[in-house]
Amino acid sequence: MNSALHINQTLAFNPANGEQIGAIPNTPPEAIAGIFKRARDAQQIWAAKSYAERRQHMHLMRDYIVANADHLARIVSQSSGKTRLDALTTEVLPCVLSCSWYGKHAEKVLKPERREASSIIWIGKRSVIQHEPLGVVGIISPWNYPLSIPFGEVIMGLMAGNAILLKVAAATPLVGKAIEDIVAAGNLPDGLFHHLVGAGGEMSTAMFENGIDKIFFTGSVPAGKQLMAQAATTLTPLSLELGGKDPMVVLEDADLERAANGAAWAGYQNAGQSCG
Repeated sequence: MNSALHINQTLAFNPANGEQIGAIPNTPPEAIAGIFKRARDAQQIWAAKSYAERRQHMHLMRDYIVANADHLARIVSQSSGKTRLDALTTEVLPCVLSCSWYGKHAEKVLKPERREASSIIWIGKRSVIQHEPLGVVGIISPWNYPLSIPFGEVIMGLMAGNAILLKVAAATPLVGKAIEDIVAAGNLPDGLFHHLVGAGGEMSTAMFENGIDKIFFTGSVPAGKQLMAQAATTLTPLSLELGGKDPMVVLEDADLERAANGAAWAGYQNAGQSCG
């Protein structure tokens, strides 16, 4: 992956031919504290909305994605090197499905859960699991699926009532801008979503320094270890999906033609750069 972090901007290149395809201004470090304040203020407004109200915003995003599907697939293709068809089916379509599924099912998944008493001591007492928004959630995403992975997490976080700070891979800043445009179409409260641009280590450190309430990270094992060490100092909740290439096991009774086709597809689809 080709990318270049300059003092004031991140350059984007097409890895298929090395052509520069754009540049995105970096987020000034001095602006991070203000971004957090705006996010926390907006989150209070957003958390007070019902699931049905939040769902309406997700549907606006879904409609934007459908109307701009070819445009989004082209950005993903140019930014990652995958084919337009691959980008459309494995990146754009899952985003449409995310808006619909989480918009429809979040209320059921997150509804209060009654728990029965586990001991005679607690007869007469009531126990209920109540799901509350975390607050401001950070998402740090990879370059191999630069649209579908972070956007699904954005939708989950929003439907649960949180504000979102998104940091995409430095190699795919234009996809981050595309996500910014999608979210803008959702007409969310001002300040609820922010797209951070810059070096990954600097942005993640800024998140911890400003009291991020949780971080979702998808990426390498070394980077995951570094984030875990940082999170340990403040006991910040952290979800890690750390990439790797898994072996394929073919059993004796397998259909060898199907197995061979599956191996070829898995090995070459997205240039084999899939965490599965």
